[in-house]
Amino acid sequence: MLEEIDEKKEFDSFSKAGKTGWGEYRKIEGLYELKSVYIESLLQTRRILILNENKQREYEMLQNSRGLKDGSDNIADLVKRVKSTLEKLEQSDLVRIKELESLLEEEYKNIKVVAEMGFRTPRLLNYYKKQEIDLVKGYDVVKLNVIVGKKLGFDVEVKDFNDYENLDLSDINDVDLFLSYHVMEHISRPDLTLKKIYKHLTPGAMLHVEIPIEPDGPRIRYGHLFPFHEKDMHLFLVDAGFKILHFSNKTHPGGSRAERYLVRK
Repeated sequence: MLEEIDEKKEFDSFSKAGKTGWGEYRKIEGLYELKSVYIESLLQTRRILILNENKQREYEMLQNSRGLKDGSDNIADLVKRVKSTLEKLEQSDLVRIKELESLLEEEYKNIKVVAEMGFRTPRLLNYYKKQEIDLVKGYDVVKLNVIVGKKLGFDVEVKDFNDYENLDLSDINDVDLFLSYHVMEHISRPDLTLKKIYKHLTPGAMLHVEIPIEPDGPRIRYGHLFPFHEKDMHLFLVDAGFKILHFSNKTHPGGSRAERYLVRK
């Protein structure tokens, strides 16, 4: 996929938007429709943002605004900056890692393939790559994230989890542990995306997912399209077919109100 991406175009767009504040992408008018949609698994409606036709690039750039830090002069400089941060796990990373280690105990050592949905910067990919795991891979809708990830030696590719109808997940059937941290809220219909993830995971595979609770949303300034209420994710997971192994609403110090689930197919 990397050879099909224009590196200069992606970096220049990222750099320009960073200097002007991303305002042209952090808006609803002309880009999204705010609709009240009945969600069958909730037996309720939610007001969600739906991307207008032919606005895919604007959606990618909106999500780009929540990823890599700007200020670099060129792609090589950006790669160097990201590389210097790979070993610096954030408090949120540590909370999730320790939770998995505690819950899975001996089973944790038998995980052979880990995949992260919406990796942004490959800190967690780097961590798991060092844990004697056979294969670690990542997916992101932002092309620049994938460019940088590949240049740093990670197995990453572009996937748009918001486009659930055309989403190809045939390559996750070998995954033992699928990670999704603060990504589902960036999708208009996370319930439908979760059903597709469930369909393609192998029996026994696990999903560790965390989402923010923001019933006053969706919050476009953060790139969020779906406003999660308490236990929405629980109902989505059960409806998709997952078995709930663990639930937590405790997040890292200073973090926003969130829910985190470990589930198994």
